[in-house]
Amino acid sequence: MLMRFLKKYWPLAPVVIVFAIAIYAIASPAPEQQCTDHYAAAHGETRSQCLEILSAETVANWTKVLGALTLVLAAASAIEIFYLIQAADIAGEQKTMLGQQAKLLADQVRASKAELRAYALRQGVDVEDVMPGKSPVATVKVVNFGKTPAFKFYLAIENLTLIRYVNNNTLIPADRSKPHDGSHEVLGPGDSRSAIYGYVDSNNTPLILSTSDVARLGTGEPALFLYGAIFYEDSFGCEHRSTIRVFVGGPTKLALLPRMAPDVAGNEAD
Repeated sequence: MLMRFLKKYWPLAPVVIVFAIAIYAIASPAPEQQCTDHYAAAHGETRSQCLEILSAETVANWTKVLGALTLVLAAASAIEIFYLIQAADIAGEQKTMLGQQAKLLADQVRASKAELRAYALRQGVDVEDVMPGKSPVATVKVVNFGKTPAFKFYLAIENLTLIRYVNNNTLIPADRSKPHDGSHEVLGPGDSRSAIYGYVDSNNTPLILSTSDVARLGTGEPALFLYGAIFYEDSFGCEHRSTIRVFVGGPTKLALLPRMAPDVAGNEAD
């Protein structure tokens, strides 16, 4: 209760003190007025002695009053500093709280975007005609697993002929500068796109597998790779890229046909 009263009324303390001093000054008679001949005679003093004594007492009284005033003003300043510090602490706590709330809100926005955005990803890649005398043909299926459309959808696939599986780490999609900028295709939520790609040899002619090629694929020595990337833009204007690298042969040999197996790397999505 006392602290609440001081917090509310302490700014008026200097005014009250000055007012009290003014009343004291007005009410207190000057030594010349107080030290009459009768007063001096009653105290067994001459008038000059009386004036000297009363002047000294007046100075002492005013010194006490000014000292008390100084103490009160110091106390008022201390109270003011206390409440300023308290206000600063409150402001600091509020700033910290606001920062935490802003971070929480930003996290919620990111979580909401992550939940609502498009996710155009490879669902599977199947290959047919992996047999002697045939040219393999791969079908790539991409599905938007998200809740909103994938804009500027673009599927960039590159393929190779038979290579040794140990060299697979060199197979990454070519560095394309936003190939989807020219695309106007939209892949809606749950929609899919399929594209067929035929394998070619080093002369850019259809790859025809020999009996030896198929036998070697069955032993896992080489592998038939397909790799590329999916480009698109989500509803929030953010660009995304999902890479694809699948194969037959290699460690899986021909056991998964017609499905091509995803490689240990090269299938990243953002």
